[in-house]
Formats: sequence, structure tokens, C-alpha cells
Amino acid sequence: MEQMPRRSTSFLVRALFGNHRIVVIGILGILAGVTGSVAAVSEGAGVLGLLAFLGIGAVGLFFTLGYVCTAASRRRVTRRTR
Repeated sequence: MEQMPRRSTSFLVRALFGNHRIVVIGILGILAGVTGSVAAVSEGAGVLGLLAFLGIGAVGLFFTLGYVCTAASRRRVTRRTR
């Protein structure tokens, strides 16, 4: 019995993380989270403000890693020699 080839990622994951713009959004989120957290700690902000910036950084990291994992699982197109 012949088995069907498995997909490495689903359509929804590829649609969300397959675009290169998600990397830019992720990196900006990481930078905003780090700089906001440092500013919140240095200014003596409350816990809620610190957790908000840490959440922004975590979402940015999630987007960036999602794109990298999706890009790594794409099939490599090889050219045939003529």
C-alpha cells in the first residue's frame, strides 16, 4: 500500500508565517519589548507595565521563530542542468 506524502506544515501556518513581513514585525516587537522593559525597570514602573512589554517581546520572538521554522521546512527547489 502506497502512503501519501506528509505535509510538514499546514496551510494556516504557512499563510501566517510564510511572509517575510512577519520577520520585520517580529524583530520590531522584540526590540520594543526589550527597550520597553529596560525603560520600565529604570523608571520604576509597576509590574503591569513591565509584563506588558515582556509580552510584546515574547510575541515578537514567537513571530520570528515561526517564520524561521516555516522557512526551514520549505522544499528546496533544485535546478536541473541542461
